[in-house]
Amino acid sequence: MFTITADWMSFVIVGFATLFLIGGELLVNAKGIFSILGIGFITIYFSSFLEPGMFFIMIIIYFVGILLMIIDGKIINDGTLAIIGLVCMIASVGFAAPNWTAGLYAVIGILLGAMASFVFLKVFKKRQMWTKMTLFDQLTDDAGYSSINQTYKELLGKQGGSPLQICDQLVRY
Repeated sequence: MFTITADWMSFVIVGFATLFLIGGELLVNAKGIFSILGIGFITIYFSSFLEPGMFFIMIIIYFVGILLMIIDGKIINDGTLAIIGLVCMIASVGFAAPNWTAGLYAVIGILLGAMASFVFLKVFKKRQMWTKMTLFDQLTDDAGYSSINQTYKELLGKQGGSPLQICDQLVRY
């Protein structure tokens, strides 16, 4: 199949794959265009280093990681499955590399591609599945929420003392 000769190319290919798959499809509405690009990049990466049997295993592990991120974003919303998905993605590209430098470049490519994918939020329309994770309402007194005890409101504006002054007054009585 394809052969990538320079180790740093794994950084570029995996970085673009992660950028397009996470940023283009998970964070924004790109209607499948970026997913085709991301799948193409990751297919080139895996096919250049792996035999066909291992190619399918690693690509399945990679896409299970992305699927876990989608499930976490749509259903669970606590980040646990997203972290497990990121570890699956990192493990699949790291183990697919022919040497440790190419693997390290690929792992860095995933991390930087995932961080760079947030730039897409500034350019394209956001997906609505991530709005469930943010609390937009403020818990204020005007909205009817109060975490302060009502008897403590009497102390507002009054002068207090240091613990030593209070202990001194207690000893005198």
